[in-house]
Amino acid sequence: MNVKRKAVFERDEYACRYCGGEAEVVDHIIPWSFRHDDSEENLAASCVLCNAWAHNKMFPNFHKKREYLLKKRFGPEKKTPIAVWLQSEINQLGPGLRKKVQHKVIIVENARDASKITQRLIVAGYRVRS
Repeated sequence: MNVKRKAVFERDEYACRYCGGEAEVVDHIIPWSFRHDDSEENLAASCVLCNAWAHNKMFPNFHKKREYLLKKRFGPEKKTPIAVWLQSEINQLGPGLRKKVQHKVIIVENARDASKITQRLIVAGYRVRS
């Protein structure tokens, strides 16, 4: 584990800053694709599910991002099936459809991550759409 990641985990006491669960990854509060910022102020310890829900979405501030993630994680939508898409599938969509879809699905980089996220969602009580 690199020094910066370790420092973020220790600062956040190995707890997800969004839901309070066990932190497994480090998330960019402002997505790296929007602002190439790897400073500790822009990093947060996160669980895999919060990190997946937040995938490259921009929020006005940390609190709005946390509110969005808590609603996604624990809100009434838990009964609605969730779709897990590969980034390559999203990239094939036209710009208008891409913008509409990317806020309703979990986007992952590869099939291995899709499988891992799908299993986590099922364990957490979500229904997953293939």
